[in-house]
Amino acid sequence: MANKVSAPHARGAFIGRAMPRFEDLRFVRGGGNYTDDVSLPEQSYAAFVRAPHAHARIVSVDMSAARRRPGVLAVLTGEDYAGDGHIGMAHFPNPADANDVSIPTFAPTPERKILDQLQGPLALGCVRFVGEAVALVVAESPVAARDAAEAVGVEYQVLPAVTDVMEALARGAPTIWPDAPDNLALDCAFGDCAAVEAAIKDAHVVVEQTIRNQRTASAFMEPRAAIGSYDAAHKQHILISGCQGAHRLRHALAACFKVQQEQVRVICPDVGGAFGSRFNIYPEQVAVVWAARRVGRPVKWTADRSEAFLTDYTARDVVTRARLAFDRSGRMLALALELTANTGAHTVSYVPLSNGYRVAPTVYDVPMAWVRLRGVMTNTVPTAPFRGAGRPEATSVMERLIDIAAKRLKIDRVELRRRNLVRPDALPHRTATGLTYDSGDFAGNLDRALQSADWDGFPARRREAKKRGRLLGIGVANYVETPVGMPHERVAIKVSATGGVALIVGTQSSGQGHETSFRQVMADQLGVDPEAIDFVSGDSATLASGGGTHSDRSMRLAGALMVETSRKVIDQARAIAAVMLDVAAGDISFADGLFVAPDSNRRLTLFDIARAIDELASLPADLRAPLAAEASFTGRIPAYPTGAAVCEAEVDPATGAIEIRRYTSIDDGGQPINPLILHGQVHGGVAQGLGQAMMEAAIYEPGSGQLLSASFLDYGMPRADHFPHLDVELTEDPTKGNALRVKGGGEAGITPSSAVLMNAVLDALSGMGIEHMDMPATPQRVWSAICAARDGSRGC
Repeated sequence: MANKVSAPHARGAFIGRAMPRFEDLRFVRGGGNYTDDVSLPEQSYAAFVRAPHAHARIVSVDMSAARRRPGVLAVLTGEDYAGDGHIGMAHFPNPADANDVSIPTFAPTPERKILDQLQGPLALGCVRFVGEAVALVVAESPVAARDAAEAVGVEYQVLPAVTDVMEALARGAPTIWPDAPDNLALDCAFGDCAAVEAAIKDAHVVVEQTIRNQRTASAFMEPRAAIGSYDAAHKQHILISGCQGAHRLRHALAACFKVQQEQVRVICPDVGGAFGSRFNIYPEQVAVVWAARRVGRPVKWTADRSEAFLTDYTARDVVTRARLAFDRSGRMLALALELTANTGAHTVSYVPLSNGYRVAPTVYDVPMAWVRLRGVMTNTVPTAPFRGAGRPEATSVMERLIDIAAKRLKIDRVELRRRNLVRPDALPHRTATGLTYDSGDFAGNLDRALQSADWDGFPARRREAKKRGRLLGIGVANYVETPVGMPHERVAIKVSATGGVALIVGTQSSGQGHETSFRQVMADQLGVDPEAIDFVSGDSATLASGGGTHSDRSMRLAGALMVETSRKVIDQARAIAAVMLDVAAGDISFADGLFVAPDSNRRLTLFDIARAIDELASLPADLRAPLAAEASFTGRIPAYPTGAAVCEAEVDPATGAIEIRRYTSIDDGGQPINPLILHGQVHGGVAQGLGQAMMEAAIYEPGSGQLLSASFLDYGMPRADHFPHLDVELTEDPTKGNALRVKGGGEAGITPSSAVLMNAVLDALSGMGIEHMDMPATPQRVWSAICAARDGSRGC
């Protein structure tokens, strides 16, 4: 630990401050250390032979020509991997329950099992999506590895393929896995179906809509990369790779190689974007570690962007059939949902379905709900959790249904929302899907958003747009999140006599600013300067366990443990201070970074006490342990970030082009540890959600299963000029669920943004009788809808 000089600070001096991020200076100066920046002695390079077909039997693999290429060290297949006694990757797709972590979310029944299959790092016998790895070439250089990979001859027997989730359920659809003959990997239902159907039958108005939330690419700024090595002397497998939690990957690798976890070390350097899609292990991460042991040298692989589009886990791809029942006064009576999710070719995760079911009522008081959930196998790259992971999908469904219902009920859409919001005096509120909201000023958030967006001034802006030949629409959306994720975390701290504190956490930053916000919390707890804290993460060797970062969980869980470990260290230091000041430990107070005894003018800092452990001869032996503490937590710390958003979008009826004119967001992420970082998180989430609503779509060609959107020339990504100024305001209705009052901010912006933009676009088109449109609202799709809505004699 480096020498530090730290003056004591008052508690509360750093939490809530918009401090610039410590890590940013390193990044903007080019000092980031990503996986591809790392090189090891005697390093070799890997290239993968990938399937050109979406579904095919592997008849034979001819490696003879590749092995003769210069610089080639090995050409390996799935048979070699299995022959070494290894097994496929366990993804654990069925998450822990949102309330009781001792049980999984989904329980199998005698009639229906839940598919949970191991995925080999190299395909064995059959390929099931375009880009699936068939063979691995290891060579002296990246060029040599790629050249040799092209020389591998693979004979395939092409099989019928299916990529669309609904077509995969049709009678006669190609079967992806024998264990799921109807392609159903998961089929579960929650709620009282009979009661919900009875309520729907007796309702005054029932709104029914099928909504498709399209597949999107992860599109990390940093392409995936991995370096594998093997320490033969210590029999240790080592992986260096950007991820969302070193311990998660360590566990998976140990299972693959059938070794103890202590024989696996995972190091995660800087990560250039993750969003949930780097949480699960990837085939390439397993393959390079295995190959390194085979060839006796480190093996490095870095994806190019084409490989990334083909093989990065993708997001969304859920079709929802929704029915929402209302009485004559506009009060919600019942909600019925059927969520059908495209799981892809391997069962990586059912988390989006779990979250989508739990948060389905969102912020509204829905008396009863019934939800059917289906995970469907297709010949596509697997889907996985992506920022929001089911919550944006649920919000889009609910907010669209309310807008449609408002027209049929002839009730103002804002008023309809107000009538159904969970009231403050109803908190804590247990939803029809089993969550208990402890806090949230839902009506207040809506009112603030409307006021900030100048909702009442919209009619004048719409008239002005009409004069310019444009159609202006306005949308509103309320949201709540349900952060869950890995129900375990661990934190350790160590105080140095040289004036520093080591903070070691099991979470992993992928751009969220942990190096800053975590230091702010620890600095406040210990009364030291943030610069005195060394932030350590991303190495499974530094802690026994850790949960990683995802699902708005890092600050809630790690923050609670930082508070706990700080208190332990302060208690330990207080006992030593009592000896130094010759008073009882109970007489020592700790405030503003100083240990003080009554009737004494001596003040001791934490570092004074750390030095005394080594220097003070009179200190009892039982007090000579270093100032350090470690704590772990297993379970849930519930929190419910919430807010509201308003968006104005302008449509050019001649071209279908959309321009977002205004965007307002009110977000309650709990106490903001660093408002600057929290604002940035909201802005980033908003941009991702708006990008999905406007242009993003991963598109597979029917029949062949070829990915048509396999480059940034074909996959629409938003740019800065697609967005207006984002008016973001933070608010807080405090939670009592954790000591820091943290709820979460990483998924706040994305959860309502797709919904509110689509509501705005459809409001702009409402005069033409257009009630619904699936995302993305591209100019072509909007223009086509306008043409279809116009008089047949006019057309477009």
